[in-house]
Amino acid sequence: MVADPRRIDKIRSPPDPRGAHLRELQSAKDDYIRAIASCIRTRPGHLVGSLSEPEKNLLAEIVYSGLVPTISQFRAKYGQPFPVIHGYRYSGTKPSVLVCFVSPHVPTHPGVPQEILDTFKPFLPAPAAPEAKTLSAPPETHAGRPVRVFSGERHIAAELGRVLRLTHAGKIKVTDSSRRPTDASTRLLSEALVQPDFALEAPKEETDEYTDTAGPVRAHAWGVLVQQCGWAKPRAGCLGLTATGKDILAAFTPEKFQAGIEGFLNDDAFDELHRVNHIRGQNGRAKRYISAPGERRACIEDHIDEWPVGEWIPFDEAFRLLEAAGGNADVLDSDRGVLYISDAQYGAIYGGHELARQFLRAVVMESLATLGLVDIAWVYPHDLWPEFKDSYGRDSHSYVGRYDGLLAVRLNALGAYCFRVRETFDFSPAPEEKRFHLLPNHDLAGVEAPDAADLAFLELIATQKSERVWRLDAPTILLAMQQGTRLSDVRDFLSNSTRQGIPVNIDKWLEDLGDKALACGTAHRAVILEWKDSVQAHLVATSTGTGKLCHHAGENRIAVAERHLAAFSREARKLGFLIPPAGK
Repeated sequence: MVADPRRIDKIRSPPDPRGAHLRELQSAKDDYIRAIASCIRTRPGHLVGSLSEPEKNLLAEIVYSGLVPTISQFRAKYGQPFPVIHGYRYSGTKPSVLVCFVSPHVPTHPGVPQEILDTFKPFLPAPAAPEAKTLSAPPETHAGRPVRVFSGERHIAAELGRVLRLTHAGKIKVTDSSRRPTDASTRLLSEALVQPDFALEAPKEETDEYTDTAGPVRAHAWGVLVQQCGWAKPRAGCLGLTATGKDILAAFTPEKFQAGIEGFLNDDAFDELHRVNHIRGQNGRAKRYISAPGERRACIEDHIDEWPVGEWIPFDEAFRLLEAAGGNADVLDSDRGVLYISDAQYGAIYGGHELARQFLRAVVMESLATLGLVDIAWVYPHDLWPEFKDSYGRDSHSYVGRYDGLLAVRLNALGAYCFRVRETFDFSPAPEEKRFHLLPNHDLAGVEAPDAADLAFLELIATQKSERVWRLDAPTILLAMQQGTRLSDVRDFLSNSTRQGIPVNIDKWLEDLGDKALACGTAHRAVILEWKDSVQAHLVATSTGTGKLCHHAGENRIAVAERHLAAFSREARKLGFLIPPAGK
């Protein structure tokens, strides 16, 4: 049966019984919104007066910043619970009246226009910046343990120079997979430190076979930091200096150092969290849920100006100030329990501020203190558990990470300059001890046994005569120059390490050595052709076509550069000579 097209226009859909109801709901919603807007515009002071103190603080943050602070940021700044905005239906919790101002779909942005928010400004003071709670000095003891203090600002130039000399000598070996220094290289770096590494091991009377060993911190960190800062890169399993590394080794300046710090902050190849001993699951598939370490460091950099320059603050306060400014450096991008302590099922970690605190501890103690940007106070970490104290598996370990004993931190002038908190830095390094006498007879006599960095560089320029005496040796220096050492590096080492400076005759000797070393400008590969007699060799060497492409090497030999061999063969064929392939 075919429908009559003339009757189609008379067909009507059945009435929708929900249509009128939906229209009524939309109308009620519009009326509700208009009523709220009218109340806000006409009686903003009354609304503010009905709020609790936390609600007033939250509304002030929204009004003046145009953004809704996170729960952790609000708690860190005000020390108050974040108001309940959206309660569950059966929770029994009454939501705040600020429910109109915070969207459940976009929780970081207010749910009303800015022109409406502006009506509250006469009734709410602008939020003040969080005030730092400083210390006059770190405590002398903590948990019955002596507190130690480290300040590397004035020694950074000398210590970096030692590390770079070790690197230049090819002494720093790294693993192929992680590019971190090997155990042997870490021990060598430990010997080169200007100040001793952090003492993190527990006293012998408090240890047993189950006590965790903390191991080195700064000695390990330098093998990573020179790569992050762009001063070195691995070549065949060893670190070698880059152009910027050679430049800062030749002359340390705050500007060059600051440029290296920028590279460190943006680096994603290394993560300080990997050095937190007992947080497991950081490799493999879990990587997709872990934020980039460069993003976390950048978050710290953006808000480190909250730390007062030159004043001690407790570590808890340092973290609070960063968190209050929005710089909590979340490690996990989701709430998946991909990280864990001891057991993946029972000891799972679901992010939060405790994980961010552990990362900040590692960054401060492993990287920032080693680079001389902050001063720190610490004790050995065993059995303190400042984070994760209620976690499963605590009884199996002495601590979460070797940095658990970090107590206080101070942003120094170098750190303020490198983080661009201050525009200038008055560089006043501690005077480095001159460790050698350079004698006119080319002998270098050590005042005391040289450290690992000096010893590595001595091997490049001198031969050892006795336990503390080395002799400058021209062939040894020339071999080092052929492998990349500059004569200026030799001069800088001798000038900075010897008490009387470079004698006049040694200075002239080095000048002559450099002139001879550079006398040969270029090198080309060549093929030696042997003829049956010297008469034929002389004929070819002096002919018009072949003569300009070769050199007579005496008797029956002719030298031809590899790049000219094909052309020489063509010209030789014109003379009736056939040039065999090389090696035949």
